[in-house]
Amino acid sequence: MGMKNQYLLAPIALLVPFLCSSCRSSGSGSDGYSTILLKEYRYVPARLSSGTEIEILGFSGGKDGRKGDVYYSQFIGKEKGSGDTVRILAAWIGVPPATGEGDGPVLTPAAMFDGKKGIREATFLIPDNNQLTTIKLGNSIVDAEAAGDTAKLNKAVADTSAPTTDYVILQNDVPLFKGSYKTAVGIMNFRQQPW
Repeated sequence: MGMKNQYLLAPIALLVPFLCSSCRSSGSGSDGYSTILLKEYRYVPARLSSGTEIEILGFSGGKDGRKGDVYYSQFIGKEKGSGDTVRILAAWIGVPPATGEGDGPVLTPAAMFDGKKGIREATFLIPDNNQLTTIKLGNSIVDAEAAGDTAKLNKAVADTSAPTTDYVILQNDVPLFKGSYKTAVGIMNFRQQPW
């Protein structure tokens, strides 16, 4: 990114607390956002490695999916290594296990992210096969776990052929999200619980 672009982003960076805190939403369209099918969403792919550190500048808001729907929220952030601004499409975010034990993040829907908490540091992860299954099964697993229904959970996990419709959340009211940024699809992983 050239020096000129860094100066253009400086005023936006000052607005980050406002942008992030005002973007958590759970409605459909009435909160300043709409959706587009992921397969119709046009973008230039970013070449990010798993483990790339990202400083979050904005969050599009999120929406909990219904059975068969997966919603990808947008995180606009600065790649720490290069300073480039990138867009991350994330249906789920990773958080540390509650017990502090385990070898990987606990996944939760991206709609849980709350910019008001002030957590702006994340790591981009390329999902492994288990995480991809979780993303695709999404709310079927969350609903079964919340209900404590082991039979329903087992059925959801066994039904990996269930079709999903993938959507991208479009933030219509915030200019930051209208920028043309290289884009990666993955998981935003946090060291602290961001809600």
